[in-house]
Amino acid sequence: MVTVMFIDAVSSTTLGEQMDPESLRAVLTRYFDVMRDAIDAHGGVVEKFIGDAVLAVFGEPTVHEDDALRACRAAMGINRRLAEIEPQIRADLGVAIEWRMGINTGPVLAGEVVSGQRIVTGDAVNVAARLEAAASPGEIVIGAVTYALVRDAVTAEPLAPLKLKGKSEPVPAWRLTGVEETSHRRSRPQEAPLVGRQRPLRMLEDAFSAAVDERVCHLFTVLGVAGVGKSRLVEEFVGGLGDQATVATGRCLAYGSGITYWPVAEALRNGLANAEAEDGAGAGLAAVLRGEPEADRLTAAVGSLLGMNAQAHDQEELFWGVRKTFEALARRRPLALVLDDIHWGEPTFLDLVEHIADWTRDAPILLIAVARVELLETRPLWGGGKRWSTTVQLEPLSEVQSEELVATLLGHAELPAGFRSRIGQAAEGNPLFVEELLAKLIDDGFLLRTESGWTATGDLQDIAMPPTIQSVLAARLDGLGVEERTVIERAAVEGTTFHRGAVVALVPEPLRDRIPETLANLVRMELVRVEKASFPGEEAYRFRHVLVRDAAYEGLAKQTRSELHERVASWLEGMVGDRVLEYGEIIAYHLEQAYRYRTELGPRDAAAAELATRAGTMLAQASRRAEARGDVEASVDLMDRAAELLPRTAERRLLIAQVAPNLLFAGDGPRAEILLKEVIAESEEAADERSAAWAHLGLLFVQSSTQSSEASEYTREAELLRDRLRKLGDAEGAQQAELLAGLGLFVVGRAGEGGARAEAVLEAVPGSSSGSLANRARVLRAVAAMAGPMPAGEALSLVEGELGHTTQFPGGASGPTRMLCLQGRFAEARAALTRTIDQMAERGGRMLPSEAHEVAGNVALMEGDVREAIRNLQLAHEEKMAAGDPAGASTTATALAEAHLDVGDLDQALRYAVDARETSSRDDFASQGRSREIEARVLSARGRHPEAEALAREAVTIMAGTDYLALHGDALVHLAHVLHAAGKVEEAVATAREAAELYERKGATFLVERARNLAQEWGGALT
Repeated sequence: MVTVMFIDAVSSTTLGEQMDPESLRAVLTRYFDVMRDAIDAHGGVVEKFIGDAVLAVFGEPTVHEDDALRACRAAMGINRRLAEIEPQIRADLGVAIEWRMGINTGPVLAGEVVSGQRIVTGDAVNVAARLEAAASPGEIVIGAVTYALVRDAVTAEPLAPLKLKGKSEPVPAWRLTGVEETSHRRSRPQEAPLVGRQRPLRMLEDAFSAAVDERVCHLFTVLGVAGVGKSRLVEEFVGGLGDQATVATGRCLAYGSGITYWPVAEALRNGLANAEAEDGAGAGLAAVLRGEPEADRLTAAVGSLLGMNAQAHDQEELFWGVRKTFEALARRRPLALVLDDIHWGEPTFLDLVEHIADWTRDAPILLIAVARVELLETRPLWGGGKRWSTTVQLEPLSEVQSEELVATLLGHAELPAGFRSRIGQAAEGNPLFVEELLAKLIDDGFLLRTESGWTATGDLQDIAMPPTIQSVLAARLDGLGVEERTVIERAAVEGTTFHRGAVVALVPEPLRDRIPETLANLVRMELVRVEKASFPGEEAYRFRHVLVRDAAYEGLAKQTRSELHERVASWLEGMVGDRVLEYGEIIAYHLEQAYRYRTELGPRDAAAAELATRAGTMLAQASRRAEARGDVEASVDLMDRAAELLPRTAERRLLIAQVAPNLLFAGDGPRAEILLKEVIAESEEAADERSAAWAHLGLLFVQSSTQSSEASEYTREAELLRDRLRKLGDAEGAQQAELLAGLGLFVVGRAGEGGARAEAVLEAVPGSSSGSLANRARVLRAVAAMAGPMPAGEALSLVEGELGHTTQFPGGASGPTRMLCLQGRFAEARAALTRTIDQMAERGGRMLPSEAHEVAGNVALMEGDVREAIRNLQLAHEEKMAAGDPAGASTTATALAEAHLDVGDLDQALRYAVDARETSSRDDFASQGRSREIEARVLSARGRHPEAEALAREAVTIMAGTDYLALHGDALVHLAHVLHAAGKVEEAVATAREAAELYERKGATFLVERARNLAQEWGGALT
């Protein structure tokens, strides 16, 4: 990522008409010289002159983390210098030219040097030119990424988004009006806390105490990667010193001329100013040095560094003068001398720092040197051999500490589950990265501040790397040697974890013998660490930060990426041998990437088609394996990727027909219908009977949830498809159809029969099978056990056993919670729900939010926490409707109706009950029966007793036609309430006792007690 500056003259064409070419060239040369000098001074490169325009690049050939700021400083410097020379040019030549500039940051492709100029192309270049064209004379307009990188060091006015040629959407832009000339550090939130650094903070405090007690100079070096919190630690320490010490701070500059002693001069000015403020002396350097031996000589030497005189002094004299001045400051009050970013320091400056540490006498100085780990690459013995020296290296924050930092920065916030941990994981313990990621989420509108705090506006998926982080990492990588850079870029192609063998296969032949040494260097530089290998006899490494891996990968051209991904796939195939299926998803990923980059660069040719077919075939196999282990989300994702790559053959059609129904469990039933209907149409056109039958079977399953069709109808259709698949010789397809027929029986209230069909399917497949067929059979058997006549205790044991076989257990994962509730074990029920969700996540699965909310709502409803029940059930209802699952939503609506009835909100109870009855199929006995129960209770509460009793008896009749004992008992309890309200107390008592008997057969001890208590309460009134 580089920063591009485009400069162009305003109305130079008109000027060219007024002047001869030689005179015009003389004018332009004067201007171009000013521009080149400013660009060169800030580390930029003039890529080319185009007529009266200049194209400059900052970050080519070497990226710096402050390239955007360098460009802005150069631009402001050009404007200042042009303003200075314009009167003279006008006097000499009688003309002056106005200029405008555009600055933009982004990736570019730099080609070979041609005719003394390098060809630089890319969108960043085009946008820079468009920004320049949109600027007024004398203006500097910068793009969004540039502004994000420099906003803490510039003043800029936002412009209305610009409509630029070649851009479909308006582009944000800012008018640059000012820039700080020395600041390069991003400002941090004032409330940013110090997290996880208590130990190094105590070490600093101890070192200061030792320096004061022993009256020595203690060199305390703080090392760490960019953003790990070195400066923040020192700020915390210095801020706590109060009046115990004079503080002097200086910072090394990343570039510039005559900057060797800059940080020392800055520290001297800072220390003298602080001493003056503390003592009220008002005499500065002279006052500090008064009484010191050879004070005049010291004043002359140090004064030359401070610009107080123009005398020249040799290095030895300057070293002596600086040290003696700091000693003088320290004898007035202990001195905390902070020198930051010394990894950028010139060798002479570093020698001076060590001179101060080695030769200071009788003066309490804590000399804090702050540096990135790169310091040790040039000074490997830094701090060694000194009596008073401490070096501490700051490591990344732990996951818990990162979450604490996020929580503290955001304060009160209503955030999605896992948000804090996701940010912490993305930043991998780097505090600066945490702050920058949060800032980007705020800038992008994902996080909004409300009166009550921060709130999220959507789901947090992949987090894009902010440009501020990109610039830091790109500069770190660009500072590597050629061999290290080549190796780390190719290692990034394999992934966050990579193997030495893969790197050997990817690097040019001349580098292969040096791979062990180069990898050791990368470990020493703390860019990678040793990792456990996946293959015998191999060595593995892992990038210390995934963002480092991403930055290294981004440094490769797309053509190179394509070639390297294909070579990684070949290397992996050679390594795994006959275990190709086990590693198929990984191999397929590399082939897929090779194909995508190849087709981005040119038309799809025969080689690209072969890559697509190889990748698609492997992804299809991986999709089926994911489905077999119950990981439906992975199976759907892999299916989509395979389908995009495979040609439209029977293989592709069958894959979609078999896997697309899983979209229902991922909450996207409508898309499943669309895909399956497309497969049916394609299969019929191709006379592909097997794929068509599977697609019809999948569509039938999906529509059983998404449409209010009669369950008995799809049972019959499933049986027809079963027979059709048997004739085609597809045993697995026939068994899947048999399960769907069993599900139809379950839905119409014949749970025992549905469970028996599932049992028969399980007997027909291998006992140890964990494929999708066996998983679905287990699901049906388990849900039938929960709902049907099997006692709750036995059903609980069965369901808990089934959860061990599959990570995805749609409709049944919450089974333990349901059974425990029937027994009144509510605390255990809530714990079981949490445990089940965690177990599924651990094995790569996920419980749909709608199911989790519905189960939590039903637990609260049975326990009597009705408000909590309504909150969860409302969420579940909305989620099911949004997912295109009206059948499921009707079931939730009946629970919502009962919850509203319990709080006396009869209107809402009736609304949800009617909604459930009208949106469910006629033979959906659960929704039809339970909706009548609630309607009857509402009518009863309103005094319409005959209507209420008739409706309640309808509900009992519906439930009596099923083997759902608990639901049958519920219907009797509601009827009992209606009878009691109508004054038929004796009949109400008998009905409640009948309900208790059904509950007892189910083993629902909590409901048994509740029904008996009703009977006892009402029965006592009879006597």
